[in-house]
Amino acid sequence: MHVTFSKAPDGRKLLEVVHQELDTTLDVLVDTALNNNARLVLIHGGEYGASGFTQRQGFARLRLEFVGSIDAHEAINDRVEEAVRRRLMNEAFLGVWGHHAYDPINDPNSANRETLGIRSGHRLVGVCTMWRDRRLIDGPGVVEEYRSADRKGQLLSLACAALGRGTIDIETWGEDIDVMRSNSINQWVSSWRRTKLAGNSSCNSNRR
Repeated sequence: MHVTFSKAPDGRKLLEVVHQELDTTLDVLVDTALNNNARLVLIHGGEYGASGFTQRQGFARLRLEFVGSIDAHEAINDRVEEAVRRRLMNEAFLGVWGHHAYDPINDPNSANRETLGIRSGHRLVGVCTMWRDRRLIDGPGVVEEYRSADRKGQLLSLACAALGRGTIDIETWGEDIDVMRSNSINQWVSSWRRTKLAGNSSCNSNRR
């Protein structure tokens, strides 16, 4: 059995294993986690709800046709500098399934990246990263106490406006797809469809 260890955005250590490579009992798996000070167990794939695990949405890629005419210059609260983005990443994705503690050294997607943000008062509370050359948007992240479908929709709207009309791909982990299609952006979109879905039955457990 091949397992990997990493950290969640809140700093907790987690153990991950792919369902097809799980060749032992769940009790042994959980003991392995605890013996290595991991408080989260993530199994990618499979059905383990009857054993105390919670099923969550895994990776999804969505494609939309953006037809809006949002004035991005008026709507954008912030164009986020890279150093600020790095500081906010863990807080913005805290508690969102499938996200790991952000490590800029191991971030392979830094080239041609731009980040937009929204504020509540004077506080930056959300970020959304995009790549113009690929017309690709990474799923938006919002600080937990400010997190809502409307704020995520607002971030997506801003990123779409910056990219302009046409086909746009969105990649996301752990998000409710219906939330991603919130009213904040639907008025500017002519169609949505999934182009890739993986790990839909990924599970986690914090059994002790």
